[in-house]
Amino acid sequence: MCQADFFFHEFTCVKECPPEFKAIGTDMKTCVREREVCPYGQRYNQFGRCELYLAKCKVGYVLNA
Repeated sequence: MCQADFFFHEFTCVKECPPEFKAIGTDMKTCVREREVCPYGQRYNQFGRCELYLAKCKVGYVLNA
């Protein structure tokens, strides 16, 4: 975990997010791509990557393994 004034980016702590990245999170601030949005049923993990967290699909859809 990074110190209070740092952000987590690509498995290291940095003073600020690189260009084209933004910070998310409150406890552990993580850098993610500026215009990247996780698909439905996914959210950012502590590494700034999308991961599945919701295994229940919208009505009419099935989970794609």
